[in-house]
Amino acid sequence: MILKCICFIFCTLKVLQHNIGEAAFVSPSSHQKIVLISAQNIALTWSGHSDHNLSAFDELLQNGCLIHGIPIDNITSSMQAHSLMLSGGSSQETTFNNSREMTCDKLIFSKIKPTSEPLWLTNQRHGHQSASYFWPEDYISVNGSRPFKTAGINPSTHSAYFNIDQIIQWLLSPAISLVDIFIPPTEGLHGDYISSLSVEYTNAFLSSLLSHIKNHPKLNSSVSFVFVGGFAVANSNSDESPVIIEDLFKSTRYFNQYLASGHNFEVWLPPYRENESLRTVLAGKNSDFITCNTSQFLERFPQVDVGVLPPYYLVAKPGKMLFQSDVKLSYIG
Repeated sequence: MILKCICFIFCTLKVLQHNIGEAAFVSPSSHQKIVLISAQNIALTWSGHSDHNLSAFDELLQNGCLIHGIPIDNITSSMQAHSLMLSGGSSQETTFNNSREMTCDKLIFSKIKPTSEPLWLTNQRHGHQSASYFWPEDYISVNGSRPFKTAGINPSTHSAYFNIDQIIQWLLSPAISLVDIFIPPTEGLHGDYISSLSVEYTNAFLSSLLSHIKNHPKLNSSVSFVFVGGFAVANSNSDESPVIIEDLFKSTRYFNQYLASGHNFEVWLPPYRENESLRTVLAGKNSDFITCNTSQFLERFPQVDVGVLPPYYLVAKPGKMLFQSDVKLSYIG
């Protein structure tokens, strides 16, 4: 299966100058703030739905620009695009090898030691700090570093929350010039409901954030936005076979919940005896995937700064794609 992320960007970013590449290297003044927001399941076609409350999207359009139809090869979700922009590494980058250890090592190193410099380090070199709100992999140390401030996720329970006051507090800090926010998919929804409810949910959050910023005298003229949305579009002529996690493990509760599909999944399996049957499946051989035990990686590389890794990664074998559940969708992720 070949997937491409068809993205669009709203920008009210004065320094962007219609060149997306420049946004990653801008050095704002001490009074200017940039807010980078990515959201799952937000299609460009929302603009034609007059029955939805789209006040925040309309405001972004009226005061900024729209760049659409951006194809990005081998990106399977908006989360992955967000992670790639922020940390410089692809969260779904998998180089399969005949050796399980080598495959697992390459996967983990692609996350913790990407070839590109993380955006927060670029910002730091220019004398500024960054804050990250619900970056799904913010517990991982990237090239030995993390954003100055992080909040919004507890990887052991997949809990995500949106605290506008926390974001405003970050923006009011003179040291912080870049805030990134990831809006995860609406949980437990599939099919036609995904797009409309994701749009409404995202619009409500954006409306609240914009209102707080506009009504604050220290922020109403100093904050610029970049909003990234889109779908991962699945090619129906693909030769990759789906591997349904729900069928294999009878539940998806222990797997990363911000991805509907991908070439690797995190497994946050708590150390309880009740999960012994799941551990047996993870430890056994399977024709569709391999299991990476991160404790074994840490034994091989005890000096590497990894931050916090999930107990396991599930990695699809060549020609396979992992899916949370058996959902027949044109748009995945």
